[in-house]
Amino acid sequence: PTSKPVVATTRKKVAARPDSETKAAPKQAAVPSEEAAIRAVIDHFAMAVAGGEAAVVQEFPAMPATMLDGLRTIFVQGEGFHATPVLGPMEIDGDRAELPVTIQLRYLIRDSKAPAVYPFRYQATLTKSDGKWELTELGPPK
Repeated sequence: PTSKPVVATTRKKVAARPDSETKAAPKQAAVPSEEAAIRAVIDHFAMAVAGGEAAVVQEFPAMPATMLDGLRTIFVQGEGFHATPVLGPMEIDGDRAELPVTIQLRYLIRDSKAPAVYPFRYQATLTKSDGKWELTELGPPK
Protein backbone atom coordinates (compact mmCIF):
# COMPACT_ATOMS: atom_id res chain seq x y z
CA PRO A 1 0.00 0.00 0.00
CA THR A 2 2.84 2.44 0.66
CA SER A 3 4.27 1.98 -2.83
CA LYS A 4 1.29 3.67 -4.50
CA PRO A 5 1.89 7.10 -2.92
CA VAL A 6 5.58 6.84 -3.76
CA VAL A 7 4.72 6.18 -7.38
CA ALA A 8 2.27 9.09 -7.40
CA THR A 9 4.90 11.38 -5.87
CA THR A 10 7.45 10.27 -8.46
CA ARG A 11 4.98 10.97 -11.25
CA LYS A 12 4.31 14.46 -9.91
CA LYS A 13 8.02 15.24 -9.85
CA VAL A 14 8.46 13.99 -13.40
CA ALA A 15 5.51 16.08 -14.54
CA ALA A 16 7.04 19.19 -12.93
CA ARG A 17 10.29 18.90 -14.85
CA PRO A 18 8.85 19.48 -18.33
CA ASP A 19 7.10 22.61 -17.03
CA SER A 20 10.40 24.09 -15.85
CA GLU A 21 12.05 23.17 -19.15
CA THR A 22 9.17 24.78 -21.04
CA LYS A 23 9.64 27.99 -19.05
CA ALA A 24 13.37 28.06 -19.93
CA ALA A 25 12.74 27.70 -23.67
CA PRO A 26 11.24 31.18 -24.23
CA LYS A 27 14.33 32.76 -22.62
CA GLN A 28 16.51 31.06 -25.25
CA ALA A 29 14.10 32.05 -28.01
CA ALA A 30 14.31 35.68 -26.85
CA VAL A 31 17.94 35.86 -28.02
CA PRO A 32 17.94 37.64 -31.39
CA SER A 33 18.55 35.11 -34.13
CA GLU A 34 21.35 37.15 -35.72
CA GLU A 35 23.29 37.30 -32.46
CA ALA A 36 22.71 33.59 -31.86
CA ALA A 37 23.96 32.76 -35.37
CA ILE A 38 27.07 34.92 -34.90
CA ARG A 39 27.75 33.32 -31.52
CA ALA A 40 27.50 29.87 -33.14
CA VAL A 41 30.17 30.84 -35.71
CA ILE A 42 32.51 32.09 -32.97
CA ASP A 43 31.85 28.99 -30.84
CA HIS A 44 32.74 26.80 -33.83
CA PHE A 45 35.95 28.76 -34.43
CA ALA A 46 36.87 28.40 -30.73
CA MET A 47 36.50 24.62 -31.05
CA ALA A 48 38.87 24.75 -34.01
CA VAL A 49 41.40 26.74 -31.96
CA ALA A 50 41.29 24.03 -29.28
CA GLY A 51 41.92 21.48 -32.05
CA GLY A 52 45.35 22.88 -32.92
CA GLU A 53 47.04 24.61 -35.84
CA ALA A 54 45.73 22.35 -38.61
CA ALA A 55 42.13 22.78 -37.40
CA VAL A 56 42.53 26.57 -37.22
CA VAL A 57 43.93 26.77 -40.76
CA GLN A 58 41.18 24.50 -42.08
CA GLU A 59 38.45 26.52 -40.36
CA PHE A 60 39.87 29.94 -41.23
CA PRO A 61 42.52 29.81 -44.00
CA ALA A 62 42.83 33.62 -43.97
CA MET A 63 44.19 33.61 -40.39
CA PRO A 64 46.84 36.36 -40.19
CA ALA A 65 50.34 34.88 -39.95
CA THR A 66 51.21 36.82 -36.80
CA MET A 67 48.16 35.42 -34.98
CA LEU A 68 48.86 31.92 -36.21
CA ASP A 69 52.50 32.21 -35.07
CA GLY A 70 51.32 33.20 -31.58
CA LEU A 71 48.99 30.22 -31.39
CA ARG A 72 51.65 27.90 -32.84
CA THR A 73 53.92 28.72 -29.89
CA ILE A 74 51.17 27.71 -27.48
CA PHE A 75 50.35 24.54 -29.44
CA VAL A 76 54.00 23.43 -29.34
CA GLN A 77 54.26 24.01 -25.57
CA GLY A 78 50.92 22.57 -24.55
CA GLU A 79 48.48 19.71 -24.70
CA GLY A 80 44.89 18.97 -23.70
CA PHE A 81 43.48 22.24 -25.07
CA HIS A 82 40.02 23.55 -24.18
CA ALA A 83 38.69 26.83 -25.53
CA THR A 84 35.99 29.08 -24.12
CA PRO A 85 34.96 32.11 -26.20
CA VAL A 86 34.02 35.35 -24.44
CA LEU A 87 32.21 37.71 -26.80
CA GLY A 88 32.12 41.46 -26.43
CA PRO A 89 29.33 43.72 -27.67
CA MET A 90 28.30 43.02 -31.26
CA GLU A 91 27.96 45.77 -33.83
CA ILE A 92 25.64 44.42 -36.52
CA ASP A 93 25.10 46.53 -39.62
CA GLY A 94 23.05 44.67 -42.23
CA ASP A 95 25.16 41.78 -43.52
CA ARG A 96 28.29 42.77 -41.58
CA ALA A 97 29.10 42.30 -37.90
CA GLU A 98 32.10 43.17 -35.75
CA LEU A 99 32.85 42.21 -32.19
CA PRO A 100 35.76 41.79 -29.81
CA VAL A 101 36.40 38.17 -28.85
CA THR A 102 38.66 36.57 -26.29
CA ILE A 103 39.15 32.83 -26.54
CA GLN A 104 40.33 31.56 -23.18
CA LEU A 105 42.60 28.71 -24.29
CA ARG A 106 43.17 26.41 -21.32
CA TYR A 107 45.84 23.73 -21.57
CA LEU A 108 48.57 21.82 -19.78
CA ILE A 109 52.20 22.75 -20.30
CA ARG A 110 53.63 19.65 -21.95
CA ASP A 111 56.84 19.36 -19.85
CA SER A 112 55.50 20.15 -16.39
CA LYS A 113 51.78 19.30 -16.78
CA ALA A 114 51.06 22.62 -15.06
CA PRO A 115 47.78 24.26 -16.09
CA ALA A 116 47.97 27.44 -18.15
CA VAL A 117 45.60 29.86 -19.85
CA TYR A 118 46.28 31.89 -22.97
CA PRO A 119 43.79 34.69 -23.69
CA PHE A 120 43.63 34.84 -27.51
CA ARG A 121 42.15 38.32 -28.12
CA TYR A 122 41.04 39.61 -31.49
CA GLN A 123 38.48 41.69 -33.35
CA ALA A 124 36.23 39.45 -35.44
CA THR A 125 34.47 40.54 -38.60
CA LEU A 126 31.70 38.37 -39.98
CA THR A 127 29.68 38.76 -43.14
CA LYS A 128 26.35 37.23 -44.02
CA SER A 129 26.09 35.53 -47.39
CA ASP A 130 23.09 33.51 -48.57
CA GLY A 131 21.57 33.83 -45.09
CA LYS A 132 24.63 32.38 -43.32
CA TRP A 133 27.15 34.23 -41.15
CA GLU A 134 30.83 33.50 -41.85
CA LEU A 135 34.02 34.61 -40.16
CA THR A 136 35.78 36.76 -42.76
CA GLU A 137 38.45 38.67 -40.86
CA LEU A 138 40.45 38.53 -37.66
CA GLY A 139 42.36 41.59 -36.53
CA PRO A 140 44.06 42.92 -33.44
CA PRO A 141 41.74 43.90 -30.61
CA LYS A 142 40.47 47.48 -30.69
